[in-house]
Amino acid sequence: MIEPIGKKTFQPALALSLAGLFALCLANISPVLTFDVSGREQAGYIFTGVKELMNQGYWMIALLVFFASIFAPALYLASVSYVSAACAFRLRLPHVSLCFHITDWAEPWNLIPVYSIATVVSVVKLRMIGGVTWNDGARWVLGVAVLTLLAQQVFDRRLVEHRLEALGAHAGRERGGMMTDSFRVSTARALVTTAALLYIPSNMIPVMTMTVAGKTEPLTVLGGVKELWDSNLPAIAGVVFLASFVVPFLKVISLSWILWLHGTDLHQSSRNSIHRIVHRIGSWSMIDIFLLAVLSAVGQLGALGSVIANPGAIYFCCVMICCLFAAEIYKPRLIWESHEELTTSV
Repeated sequence: MIEPIGKKTFQPALALSLAGLFALCLANISPVLTFDVSGREQAGYIFTGVKELMNQGYWMIALLVFFASIFAPALYLASVSYVSAACAFRLRLPHVSLCFHITDWAEPWNLIPVYSIATVVSVVKLRMIGGVTWNDGARWVLGVAVLTLLAQQVFDRRLVEHRLEALGAHAGRERGGMMTDSFRVSTARALVTTAALLYIPSNMIPVMTMTVAGKTEPLTVLGGVKELWDSNLPAIAGVVFLASFVVPFLKVISLSWILWLHGTDLHQSSRNSIHRIVHRIGSWSMIDIFLLAVLSAVGQLGALGSVIANPGAIYFCCVMICCLFAAEIYKPRLIWESHEELTTSV
């Protein structure tokens, strides 16, 4: 029997992911920005922000930035390349099924597109203080973001599963994995409850302190939005407000509603659609954290201009992580299956 899927079906994903890996390597060895205040310059790399956050004692935020902007993108693109090569050339490569599952796990954490937007916002804020020069690293970051988004679009998981099964590699997803359905539900509820409790302090406690010409000012999430608005940058202020304030709030409310109705047949289709949206847009809340990392990378010029992380960033990180894990742990199938299982047991 001749397979209906040709080699060319998988070549675009292979080409895009390999190009993305190459661009990611260059993005990490090239400076992204150069910040200049009164003749003093400082160049910032992606890893510089991670290093500076660790130096300030915010290792949890530093690890999150490293994971989401360096490790997860590399893991995702490498896995897509490996799986696409196996499918395109009909090779039964070792651990190809595992790599296929890694693409599903790593995709939500591949946040280079969000990092690129945060870089643009950081340039706007830095130009309020001094001069900013775009470097080659910024172009490569943008290239990785575009290539990643394109690779996600052309990497057809259904066709990949079909090809891997034809090659004799088991690719089907396990129904529940190591977690039972009840454990998934209870864990998701605990995570959403934690996110709801931390949401208020995450918006009240400053996330960073900026020093400009000797004047120090702590900034909350909304304080940063107000600063952009007062600087006649309503579009940028709107983006940051939506990503850092509105999106986390809607995630907490939406997930709470979905979990509140768990086990019933009410609004199942709506809950499924909302879960899909939450899963898609949840990562954009990372803009503020990446913004902090980029600003910390270049904003270390003492009294002339500096950026220091504050405890509010930890609360904000916890809210985002709790929501991301809750959406990932509570699978959409539970919306449909829970009521059927309750009905059957009765």
